[in-house]
Amino acid sequence: MDVNIKFNINKIYKDKKQIFDKKQILFEEQIMKDSNFFVPVKDHYLETSVIKDWSSHKGKGRLKWDVPYAQRLYNGDDFNFSKDKNPHSRAKWFEEAKKINLDNWLKILEK
Repeated sequence: MDVNIKFNINKIYKDKKQIFDKKQILFEEQIMKDSNFFVPVKDHYLETSVIKDWSSHKGKGRLKWDVPYAQRLYNGDDFNFSKDKNPHSRAKWFEEAKKINLDNWLKILEK
């Protein structure tokens, strides 16, 4: 008696890829949220600018705060701003979020 087993490797790959893509998006969303916790706030343009670039790079492992002054604030150049709207704001906001949240971020990928 012969036993024939047919399976669609492309479907298996596609299903695994969809799971990975969902994890990647959740991962990026959490990094964005945790990083924005430390973003300087004046009129909310900086913290919402990450969404514009993020939506066009979903799943690519890339987040970008896309306003002309983002790099200066990130590096701490010209860092004269009030902490009234966000007392947690600081330069290198991603680095601060990573220092605090890396273990949680990795758990998202492990689930």
